[in-house]
Amino acid sequence: MKEGCFDVGEIKWMNIIKAGLYAQDKLIGIWELKDGDFAGAQVKVYKDGINLEAKLISVPPKMKESCYNEDDVKWMNIFTESDGKYSIVDIVKVKGDCSEIYSSKNINFSDENTVSVIPGSINTDPTGGPQKWTKVSSE
Repeated sequence: MKEGCFDVGEIKWMNIIKAGLYAQDKLIGIWELKDGDFAGAQVKVYKDGINLEAKLISVPPKMKESCYNEDDVKWMNIFTESDGKYSIVDIVKVKGDCSEIYSSKNINFSDENTVSVIPGSINTDPTGGPQKWTKVSSE
C-alpha cells in the first residue's frame, strides 16, 4: 500500500467514525431543562477529546438544595445509538448525603432544538421521569 492511500475497509470505518461524530455534534451547545422541579437548569454539552459530556452552567435554587453545583458533570459517556437517539450516563445527586447515582438514560431528538431525556433500558435512577430540554445556543 502506498503512503496516504486507504483500502475500502479503512474508508468504511473512517466514514462510520465521522458519521458518529457529526451526529453527536448537534448535541453541542447549551440546553435548558423545561419541566420538573429543576426547570431552568442549563447544561453545556462539549467535546472532551473525542467524547461528549455536559456540565451544569446554571443551577436553580431548588437544584442547589439537592447538592448540584455549577461545573458539575451532569451527562457523560454520550454515544450515538441511531439517528437522533443517544445513550448517556446521567449523574443524579441524592438529596441529604449528596451521593451520586450513575443512571443509564437515552436522549431522543423531537426536533433539532428539543430533546427528551428518558430512562434507559437499565434504569437505576429513583427519580425516573422523562425530562424535556430545549437548545438555547449552539456555542
